[in-house]
Amino acid sequence: ESTIDRILKHYQELLYSIVKDVTQPIGSLSMLTVEERSELLDVFNDTLFLYPKDKTIVDLFKDQVRETPEAIAMVFEDQSMSYKDLDARSNQLVHYLQSSGVVSGSRIGILFNRGFDMIISLLGILKSGCTYVPLDPSLPSNRLS
Repeated sequence: ESTIDRILKHYQELLYSIVKDVTQPIGSLSMLTVEERSELLDVFNDTLFLYPKDKTIVDLFKDQVRETPEAIAMVFEDQSMSYKDLDARSNQLVHYLQSSGVVSGSRIGILFNRGFDMIISLLGILKSGCTYVPLDPSLPSNRLS
């Protein structure tokens, strides 16, 4: 299908939307065909995925590291990190927490803006068997303490 054909179909759908109800606001008019709307809402938006009930997020992460260690695990701004590197960095945090006397079941506050360090921390805390408590950097210092 050519670009011209797609444009004509969109124009036709838009005209049909107008004629169907001339009182509707312009922002609610549609120019998508039935097929396009279905593809956007039903195909692209089909995010249902059943995870194994017997595995934790840490187990699933470890499986992913074993399967695709060099694949990109996360991207932030202009940098990326592989699953292997994310695993290594989060393991460093686990060892640090254990050497600091943190025991499984502890609650650990995290105070980070978005970025690699936040994800590394979340994963490391979960790997150590602890719970993370997100702290909002915009809160006053007395509230954070």
